[in-house]
Amino acid sequence: MAEKHTDSSSEEESLELKTKLFLWDFNQCDPKKCTGKKLVRLKLAREVPIGRKIHGLVLSPLAEKTLSPEDRDVVTSRGLGVIDCSWKEIDKLPFSKLKAGETRLLPFLVAANPVKYGQRCCLSCVEALAAALVILGLRGDGEMILGKFNWGHAFLSLNGELLDKYSQCVSADSVLKVQNEYLLEEEREKERKKGRGYDELEELMPPQDSSDEYEI
Repeated sequence: MAEKHTDSSSEEESLELKTKLFLWDFNQCDPKKCTGKKLVRLKLAREVPIGRKIHGLVLSPLAEKTLSPEDRDVVTSRGLGVIDCSWKEIDKLPFSKLKAGETRLLPFLVAANPVKYGQRCCLSCVEALAAALVILGLRGDGEMILGKFNWGHAFLSLNGELLDKYSQCVSADSVLKVQNEYLLEEEREKERKKGRGYDELEELMPPQDSSDEYEI
């Protein structure tokens, strides 16, 4: 959600996005590293006071429905929002004060930011926003905001296969199906690797005669 780091472009540069981006900022992160604050400084996102409603779609861990391409019209007309906070403090947030037109969960993805690299679902603000934009078919905007961070390209590389599949879905149910199939295959691959490791270890062990008796 809110870990941030060094970036690859001038703080003074301002670019125009096709999508309006918003955030609620709980000021729980280092301002120099926060990706949400960075987007606000570059005028790529607008901070909304906590307690004031974001009328568009907000990515929230409390949402009951998963984001899918069918949400594109809401985002293009009313904007996309995110909650800028620390993952360590998320259980303490006053969610009752955060009002939105729509809320959605992001499907499974892996963080590429330097603080949370490789961790499941622990995305920074810019990663969450960019992921949503790509899934909604607004890839140009997603690439633009990721391009403001020197590690941004790694997020798309790390999650490329999943993002492509999510963006081709037609509903939240189909997004969840892709997610669950991916996680199942990932688990199967782990089991296969464990099996191969066991077989290789077995081959290295000396043969044993079943008639031998050992004393302890």
